[in-house]
Amino acid sequence: MKEPEAYSGREQTYLKHFFLERYLERVAYNIGSGGDFVYVDGFSGPWRSQDEAFEDTSFMVAINKLRTVRAALAARGQRPAIRCLFVEKDPKAFAELTRATEGVKDIEVRVVNDKFEAALPEIVDFVGRSFALTFIDPTGWSGFALQRIAPLLRMRGEVLINFMFEHINRFLTDERSATASTFDELFGGPGWDDVVDEGEGAILDFYQERLKGVCAFDYATRTRVSMPLRDRTYFHLVYATRHPKGLVEFRGVEKKLRTEQRDVLADAKQSSRIERTGQAEFFRDADVGPGLLSFEEEELRNHARARNLVLSALDGRTPLRYERIAPAMHELPTVNESAAKHIIRALHDEGRLQIEGLQGKQRLPRSGCRLVVRG
Repeated sequence: MKEPEAYSGREQTYLKHFFLERYLERVAYNIGSGGDFVYVDGFSGPWRSQDEAFEDTSFMVAINKLRTVRAALAARGQRPAIRCLFVEKDPKAFAELTRATEGVKDIEVRVVNDKFEAALPEIVDFVGRSFALTFIDPTGWSGFALQRIAPLLRMRGEVLINFMFEHINRFLTDERSATASTFDELFGGPGWDDVVDEGEGAILDFYQERLKGVCAFDYATRTRVSMPLRDRTYFHLVYATRHPKGLVEFRGVEKKLRTEQRDVLADAKQSSRIERTGQAEFFRDADVGPGLLSFEEEELRNHARARNLVLSALDGRTPLRYERIAPAMHELPTVNESAAKHIIRALHDEGRLQIEGLQGKQRLPRSGCRLVVRG
């Protein structure tokens, strides 16, 4: 994909593509090693592309990365079918999408000029029995009602949704019935208004639980992308899967995103200050204001939640296998595999629990280890 400089003024899009490229690589390698893989983009665009080859668009980021994966798998003697389906309703954008993809011959690509929800029968038929990663990247909150897209998401695969929190949050308290009905569709039914006053985390937790329930996923989580020049959340990338390994991969990519986001947003703020004042600064300011948790604060908060989750799970004093509690920990933002293991080890060192099944000099739990309450 293009470098951050190519996304000047839309750094949030760069960060979205940064995450998409890296997660897509991991899931395509994992699935392609044993079967066919389909990538579905329900809102393909292109929008605001500044590159003649459209390499700053999500669909071309995906195509280029899947080409790399396909070549690497072929070098190992593995040749799964890797296919893409791109959906775009806007006729002008669709014409550009068609022009940009018509030369792609090494990967099967189908483009559909329709609304995402309306195209569901064709998408379901295209996916068939293959594993699919569906990417839903709208400009607002309509067009991907949970109940309507459930037939696709209940199939074998995963989903990544751009939950446009900054835009959605401005209208959540709108009392007009027409607006409320659109949020009923977004959240898969009523009840969302009960958590609005509880804040951002509660709203996202509610959406994730509805996503799991309506679309039959076992796990759902998210990662946050901030506005480039304001200390506010821009959007969350919400993810759902049926396999614990997906959570591990997601959290691993999130860790890379956090480092990249810190640098990119700090550069964007400094560039904005230079443009306003005409003076450069020796140190970049990566701090955030009082309205938004820093990445470090968010990490501390979620690690504390993970710790309490383990203690609550052991409250009945029934031994618990590590692999049974780890996925619930990984559903919490920033709690990656290493963090989860160290949280449990810290509880062991404090005398709160015993890790059974450690071998030799092993200190951290792994699959097969049992967690037992002490005392």
